[in-house]
Amino acid sequence: MVSRERVVQRWYSLVHVFLISCIILSCTGESTSPPPLPDIEYSFEDSLEAIHMAVLWDERLLPTESTTEALLYHLNYLRSMWRSSLELVDDQRFHPPWEIGVVIAGLDSIAAREFRDGEYSGFDSLNDSLIPDSIIVFQTVDIATCYYDDPYHPRRLCEIFEALPGIEYAVPSVPMFIDGAGSSATEDNFPIQFGLISGEWAFIFHDDWDLPHYYFKFISGEPDFLGMVTENSDSALLIEIEELRQQWMMKSGG
Repeated sequence: MVSRERVVQRWYSLVHVFLISCIILSCTGESTSPPPLPDIEYSFEDSLEAIHMAVLWDERLLPTESTTEALLYHLNYLRSMWRSSLELVDDQRFHPPWEIGVVIAGLDSIAAREFRDGEYSGFDSLNDSLIPDSIIVFQTVDIATCYYDDPYHPRRLCEIFEALPGIEYAVPSVPMFIDGAGSSATEDNFPIQFGLISGEWAFIFHDDWDLPHYYFKFISGEPDFLGMVTENSDSALLIEIEELRQQWMMKSGG
């Protein structure tokens, strides 16, 4: 199994590349951003969170720098504006609907034996970057869980795995949350959901398993708190919330 220190080092390298690329673009005049943005300090956790969000939104094998930078800025600008009056914007962190960079592969009997013996040759056809960094093979069932240090979209990885010899199926590793009543969680239970409303970023913060939720939307580039969402909220507000949830469900399943 890959060490935690190696994973952290790899994440720091990714974050460093994202931030340096942004600086280079601004210095070369290739960016056409509007007036100077507020000066916001980002932590490593902020940057890692933005990468995870961009993986979900872009639906590519790797997230783009532009999406990562946009989400890093907008979410933390929102937090800087509202943390003094609403503590939950700092307390809640984004959780993806599956483990990023993880694939569960079902194996036929031949591939299972090769995996256990460390002799599986199916990965030889892949780019080196797509060879798993670590693999756990079950002894009692023909399943292997493959882990990557890079923030690969698990569904894109599954598409790659399903084309490999001896792989009968490939699925993401999905977290299971259980509420106080013993019921499994739905999309409403993830701490932060987000999407685009009228071309600007919007965020739902979930404070608990049930309503109310807290709805923020950028309007003309500024974060606005539109209120606590309940079943009795304004119909226009509920329509926007439903649109965000639909975006979430499409992205999480895409």
